[in-house]
Amino acid sequence: MSEFATALAEVLESGWASTARPNQLPPAGDWFVWLAIAGRGWGKTRVLSEFVIDNVARGAAKRIALVAATAADARDVMVEGESGILTVSPAWCRPLYEPSKRRLTWPNARSRRRSVLMNQSVCVVHNMILPRLTSSARGEDRRPGTT
Repeated sequence: MSEFATALAEVLESGWASTARPNQLPPAGDWFVWLAIAGRGWGKTRVLSEFVIDNVARGAAKRIALVAATAADARDVMVEGESGILTVSPAWCRPLYEPSKRRLTWPNARSRRRSVLMNQSVCVVHNMILPRLTSSARGEDRRPGTT
């Protein structure tokens, strides 16, 4: 068997899509928010890591926010943890981690894909209770034509 075929077989046998439980995979269809509320040990961190890696690998996201209660929580759990992005990323899709900039940068032949902690675009929130948005925060009292 060729080296490529061996690598492909390994990915298909041990990849996230073949080992995840059905409720750990993104829902089908066109959705805006995917909320995973579960207890300890369900795999929330692994799910978010795999989701981020998949979006970066497919080119579906250029900027991704990893939001946690503190920057240390984001780093310790979501980036460096046992199910974090650095741990579960395959070698061909492993980002460069710049802790001083709180940034993960994925190499890509077409363009640089990044994940900046506490930024905007695709937003992944981990173990946080989000405050209720006020009408001002939702933009309901903004004048037409303003952002």
